[in-house]
Amino acid sequence: MGNQEKSDANSDRTLFVKTADGKIVERILEQGADLAGVDMTGANLRDVTLAGCDLTEAVLVGVDLSGAILTGATMDRARLSNSKLVRTNLMRASLVEADLTGCSLEKATIYKADLRSANLTMADLSYSICDNVHLSGACLNKARLIRTIMNESDLSDTDMIDAELSGTLLFGADLSRAKLFGNKIRMVDLRMAALTDADLTNARIVGTNFSGAKMANVNLKNILAEKVNFSRADLSGADLTDAELVEVITYHADLTKVRTKGARLQDTELIGR
Repeated sequence: MGNQEKSDANSDRTLFVKTADGKIVERILEQGADLAGVDMTGANLRDVTLAGCDLTEAVLVGVDLSGAILTGATMDRARLSNSKLVRTNLMRASLVEADLTGCSLEKATIYKADLRSANLTMADLSYSICDNVHLSGACLNKARLIRTIMNESDLSDTDMIDAELSGTLLFGADLSRAKLFGNKIRMVDLRMAALTDADLTNARIVGTNFSGAKMANVNLKNILAEKVNFSRADLSGADLTDAELVEVITYHADLTKVRTKGARLQDTELIGR
């Protein structure tokens, strides 16, 4: 029985799909398969191997791809809203302008994937490995990034409004011009990150490390920052209007032309270089 089950698990899987011109055809789900434009809405594709497949503009709404292997797959402009990709391997996959709204991507491997201009609104990437991922121009509004590993990833020009970041690793990441207003940022590692011209208006930041970060002209209006480390950060031109700073460290930070009108400081001294 054990050998039979192993054989079944390794055999090619077939699925009836709708093609872009409306035809119903049977396709083999295997590495390198051409599945561009096909409609697999609601399909169960758990643990399937589709490495190197072409899924350009495929319709994968509500699909279960948990545990699937999609390394190097091309999924540009694919529609994956409300799909399940828990523990899915998307290493080096291309998902440019893909729709991942509401997707479950917990514990997924997304290392060096290309998600430029992708829609990840309300997606859950908690505990995922997203190092060196290209996310410039992507939408991550209301996304969950709990303990997500995103070191040295490109998140420039992203919309991350009301996203939840807790225990997230963003060492050396590029968040230039990112929109982070209203965010909950707790125990996040942003050492050496770039946040030039980023907007963190109304953010609630606790226990987060910005040491050595490039934050020129960052908007920090009305933030609540508690036990935050800005040591050696470039905060030149930053706007801290009406901010509340509690036990904040600014040792050797560049505070040139920082605006602090209405700011409230508790156990905090703005001592720069």
